[in-house]
Amino acid sequence: MVKPPSEIDAKARYTISILNNSANPAGAERFVRFLLGSEGQALLQQHGLEAVAPTVSGDAAVIPATIQSLLVRAQ
Repeated sequence: MVKPPSEIDAKARYTISILNNSANPAGAERFVRFLLGSEGQALLQQHGLEAVAPTVSGDAAVIPATIQSLLVRAQ
């Protein structure tokens, strides 16, 4: 393992999206709901990933309602 010098901030941001032409949009929605839900958040934290309040880019009106409710809760 290579460890960067302490003066380098090695934090990264990861994004998630449901693609317009997804081969499995229902599965993609379930995965996003899992990651944004309490179980997914706990799992991410268990592995050292710190969740930040999600931001939305693009057309927010096309976000499935079940995911919109998780985004509002996370704010």
